Amino acid sequence: MAKYPRTGAVSDEMVDAVSRVESAGDDYAVSSQGAIGPMQVIAGKHGLEPKDIANPAVNKEVGARILDKLHNQFEGDMTRTLRAYNQGAGNERRREGNAPKESREYPGKVIAEWQKRHPVKSEWDDSTKPLPDMPPQVEPSMLDTIKSKLGAMFNMQGTPATMSPNKEPSK
Repeated sequence: MAKYPRTGAVSDEMVDAVSRVESAGDDYAVSSQGAIGPMQVIAGKHGLEPKDIANPAVNKEVGARILDKLHNQFEGDMTRTLRAYNQGAGNERRREGNAPKESREYPGKVIAEWQKRHPVKSEWDDSTKPLPDMPPQVEPSMLDTIKSKLGAMFNMQGTPATMSPNKEPSK
């Protein structure tokens, strides 16, 4: 069962990331704009009183439902969903990506917060896998010898930028 009962268009993990960006983990945060709680929901909107959204569990549920609704409105576009959560859906529609700096940067902050707890692993992140064979280190003094032998081997003359097989260096 989902942590926040709703349609589930946005994962609980993403809701948690939004909450951390919105309130820095403070379940009782209040902004200068009057936004309340972990999801910084504004009282009066969504038919809720301040006393209702002051409850962190209710606040997260309301915030999650708002995110689900925005995700649906913006056809699954998570960047627009997150910008709309930050600046309002009407502003997101009117500005069509020309949002203020705070709203432009907001999706990246949320994604970075999500990635802290859900890092993307590469195939080499597994410490049980052997590392690929690495070429041996070559002493700098040996580089000139190697270069001359390769040049002679391929009968090449000139610098790397002007080398051409069996020809004089180009000028």
